Amino acid sequence: MKSRPKKSPLDGHDNQKRATPSRVATHAWICTALVILTATAFFPVLQNDFVIWDDVDNYLNNPDYRGLSPDHLRWMFTTFHHSLYRPATWITLGFDYLLWGMDPFGYHLTSLIFHLANAVLFYLVALRVFQLIWSHEPELDLRLQVGAAVAALLFSLHPLRVEPVAWASGRENLVSAFFFLLTFLCYLNAVDSRRDRFGYWSWMIATWAVYGLSLLSKAAGMTLPFALVVLDIYPLRRLGGDPRQWFRPQARRLFWEKLPFLLLAVAAGIAAILAKQQEQAIQTLDKYTPLVRLADSFYGLAFYLWKTLAPFGLSPLYQLPVEPDPLAWPFVLSLLVVFTLTALLFHLRRRWPAGLAAWAFYVITLVPVLGFVQYGLQIAADRYSYLACLSWAVLGGAGAVYAQKRRRSSALGKRVYGFCCGLACAMLVALSFLTWQQAKVWKDSERLWRYALSVDPESSFAYHMLAIAVHEKGRIDEVIELYQKSLSLDPNFVYSHLNLAGFLEKKENHREAAYHYRRVIDIDPKGPATTYYKLANSHFRQGNFAESIKYYHMGLARDPMNAAAHNDLANVFAAKGDLENAHNHYRRATELDPKMSGPYFNLVNLLIRQDKIRQAILLLRRAAHLIPDSALAYNTLGRLLAAEGQLDEAISYFREAVQLEPGLAEAHENLVLALTQQGKKEQALQHYHEALRIQRNQREGQKAP
Repeated sequence: MKSRPKKSPLDGHDNQKRATPSRVATHAWICTALVILTATAFFPVLQNDFVIWDDVDNYLNNPDYRGLSPDHLRWMFTTFHHSLYRPATWITLGFDYLLWGMDPFGYHLTSLIFHLANAVLFYLVALRVFQLIWSHEPELDLRLQVGAAVAALLFSLHPLRVEPVAWASGRENLVSAFFFLLTFLCYLNAVDSRRDRFGYWSWMIATWAVYGLSLLSKAAGMTLPFALVVLDIYPLRRLGGDPRQWFRPQARRLFWEKLPFLLLAVAAGIAAILAKQQEQAIQTLDKYTPLVRLADSFYGLAFYLWKTLAPFGLSPLYQLPVEPDPLAWPFVLSLLVVFTLTALLFHLRRRWPAGLAAWAFYVITLVPVLGFVQYGLQIAADRYSYLACLSWAVLGGAGAVYAQKRRRSSALGKRVYGFCCGLACAMLVALSFLTWQQAKVWKDSERLWRYALSVDPESSFAYHMLAIAVHEKGRIDEVIELYQKSLSLDPNFVYSHLNLAGFLEKKENHREAAYHYRRVIDIDPKGPATTYYKLANSHFRQGNFAESIKYYHMGLARDPMNAAAHNDLANVFAAKGDLENAHNHYRRATELDPKMSGPYFNLVNLLIRQDKIRQAILLLRRAAHLIPDSALAYNTLGRLLAAEGQLDEAISYFREAVQLEPGLAEAHENLVLALTQQGKKEQALQHYHEALRIQRNQREGQKAP
């Protein structure tokens, strides 16, 4: 005898329950309480600064997002800035700039408002899900609202939510989630309106539209089509529990319904991959093998589940091991946990389908941010849990509904029920306290990275970032120590080598700086030519002309059109006494960048050293023509013409220099000498007093603190 398929909770269910005044009032009170409680827990984020963790590149040093003009919008829709395609998020940040300028308070306030809106949306989504599960028990209406409120609070108050809210550069997670939740709400309304063809298609079109906006905010929700299939299996039961029923004609229509979602997701996925490739953010297979990536993925699945249950030791960075070992105990244990939990929930699928559905949603939503496609330095990140852990909050809310239902039927004793309620309240209070504390961690850059090191003292990147934060406060010796500590943990950390070398140069420790530049080249021989130039310059400062020339040539072999590098190499040849090679490279620099003044003046000085005054004059005439706003070119040309006895022309160039740069004391002094030689003493005296005034002002400016 064939088993009859389970009845869908949508069958016989009214499309929309009538919104009575009492029900609307209850919704209003619940949403108000939800907003107040969540805003209170997250209040410290409003006191936070921008931090050295993408905020500098995204906001402080990025004028492109500051406004909503056609040029700004064009940039927002075409940029892969910081390896993400997120035009909708950039639009919210453009509004922020128009409202707040560069005040971090406004940016954090907007992020908090998005999180509060997400909490309210999630309450509505959870309520619709519960109404579908318990559609044949209308007497549970108020209890369903309470359960949905519990689910929303478990989501909104959890410390794992702090990172995207407290971190200004985490905005895309909030905006994407806002439209993601709207997508779910519209989808639930669409399938509940399936008997009304117009209503169904209206809701489905709205669903596709808001899903597109979610992907334009961040591609995190690209696996939504598969999550919707899970939703169709349970709790909607539009697809039967037996997979053999999924390919029947009626079921195929449900899969065709997902095609627009899938097309949007594929487009977003392609854009996301292109963004990562352009920024070279994807780790190569030679560094992270397929086995390592698989181990990282299982670790991520276990990590977010564990941090949901025990949200302690949260950090802005969970750094990948320098030498990842897929057989290390954390990876093996994660694998066992994932397989055990999957097998257990599959075994219980008939008695407790909600558990397997929640697990499937969790896994599917996390797939884009697991280690299969490894990018960045992190093995996990709190912000990645924002969407994936929604299913666990729904389970928590469902537990609250179940407890109320059991109490109503007297299956649950009053004391036990009271204990459960007290435990739930205590848990929400504890989550709020942990969230408050975690939000304060993001107060400023130094506090953030010192906290990260307290969680993981072996994080080379955290030492690197702390060094940058400490540098802003001028503590150079501490900066050097922090970079050295970073390199002791990861000797191949290129950026720490480069930054440390730069600070050693400032301390005039050129020998040790050269060592770190050389290490960068050894680690990444195909890296940028600038490292070769820095190493060459370090050798030049030590007087090692041969080594300096060698590394300049190596850099120019990779970057032959770099005018500045040719100019610097010419300086080395000039210092060595090889005037012919110096002349050739100065000349090459002027050809590559005719408006770059340095090579002209260096070449003029070289010609003067060779007593080739006429050639120097010809070159300066060309420079004055190509760089018409260079007071120095006019002054130098006038000086050479004066030396040749061409006083009238020399004076005209001196006057041009003074007109371009009135504060150039040397030009005034040259005018004094030239005008005196012509007997124009009154004019010479005027320029003499002006030169004295400029020099006096310069001395006083140097004395000022």
